[in-house]
Amino acid sequence: MPHYTNFLARNKHNTPVIIKYSFWRMTAENPKAVYACVNLGKEHVDERTIRVLSRRLNEDEKAALLAEGAEATDWIYTVIKEICKGEKCQKLQKSFL
Repeated sequence: MPHYTNFLARNKHNTPVIIKYSFWRMTAENPKAVYACVNLGKEHVDERTIRVLSRRLNEDEKAALLAEGAEATDWIYTVIKEICKGEKCQKLQKSFL
């Protein structure tokens, strides 16, 4: 355990991908599961993060994110709305109002 503790100290608490991978796989296999990266934090979500996520998700994925994220905390849902800017998502956002 001290090796992992030292690793975390050197890498600012980033979990190695080898550990994350099994959780990603389990999440992908279970439609009711959600993988949340809790160590990202509000202070680390910048315009670049939003831009990258917005480019990588298609309109259907954005619409699903918007619908599923409606129960998230306010700051997370605000970020989700920024990621989901698009015609299909705008219509979906209006349906929540």
